[in-house]
Amino acid sequence: MEDTFEKEYYADNTTQKIYLIFVITSLVANILGAVSNVFIFGMSITTIVCFSFIAIILVATIFGRVFKKYDVAMSIAAFLICAIEFPFLYFSYRISALPYLVLGIYAASIIYKGRAKVAMLSIFATIYVIIIAVGFVYPDYYDEIVEASGSVSMIISGLVSGIITTITVALTINIVIYNYVNKNNEYIELNKRLERMNHYDSLTPCYNRKFLMDYLQTNCNVRTNNGLSIVLFDIIDLGYINFKYGYTVGDQVLAEFADIVFATLKGRGIVARYDGQKFVAILYVTVQEEINKIINAVLDEFKKFSEKIKNDKFNVSYGVTICRSNFSVDDELKIVYARSLDNARKLPHRVFSDEGLMNQGE
Repeated sequence: MEDTFEKEYYADNTTQKIYLIFVITSLVANILGAVSNVFIFGMSITTIVCFSFIAIILVATIFGRVFKKYDVAMSIAAFLICAIEFPFLYFSYRISALPYLVLGIYAASIIYKGRAKVAMLSIFATIYVIIIAVGFVYPDYYDEIVEASGSVSMIISGLVSGIITTITVALTINIVIYNYVNKNNEYIELNKRLERMNHYDSLTPCYNRKFLMDYLQTNCNVRTNNGLSIVLFDIIDLGYINFKYGYTVGDQVLAEFADIVFATLKGRGIVARYDGQKFVAILYVTVQEEINKIINAVLDEFKKFSEKIKNDKFNVSYGVTICRSNFSVDDELKIVYARSLDNARKLPHRVFSDEGLMNQGE
């Protein structure tokens, strides 16, 4: 079964790039081979083979372009070149064409996928072993080639084939590395997004309720020797705000309140959105005076914001509990919620209906 990376690696864009590399390098090699063979040997079998594969590559390219099947075009072209042309060139030029056999094995490993990769590697390796063995058993044809073209020409041929092979391998490796880095960065970014969706509130920069409960259950007891505090803030006027100013302003108020709590804590705790209008702050502070300073700072800054945005006052209730030893999370949240309700009863609040708004005191 192919892994996720392999499936992503063979996306159309990457396939086209790899095919383009093989097209260009194959065309260059065949054109150079065909032209040089014309001058050295005339229209020999080797020359005809080079011209034939130029045509094959062009036809495969046109097919891939028209039908958007670059993977099919590359697979067919690679098979014909690696299984037929490369062995023929080796049998003709022997050592000077050896880099092409190396390229054939490399092409099979990079182009084909899954079982096809294993099959092609086996086929090419078998063909190359046979052709190398035949070349050693019947060296006469190669000796005739060397005598006709000259040792210098054979050396140049070997250098050209080596350069073409090296360039092809280097370019495809570069594409694989580049593609892997891009995909890896995409996976990292996706994991960050998933982590944010799993741990953070969608509207505010706060943690969500799930993270809060997990944090309390798994991490709080580490700090219970020194103690910690739980503060619940409840924007009791959120319904009034949504009714009078609209839900867009309501969302803005929630986001701003979260920012105010974050800025006030200054690393002395974390804050999570417990539900609609309720926020829970976990403070690494147990001195009541310091807790009161944090709460008053939050309320003062929020009052300034509400007066600035709508020249109004948005009431917030709160409840506090201090935990100094192992405790029940559910019990402590019930306590802090009950204290917040008691505090809310002491605050002016608005009663709203379709007929209008009405202020109501204690």
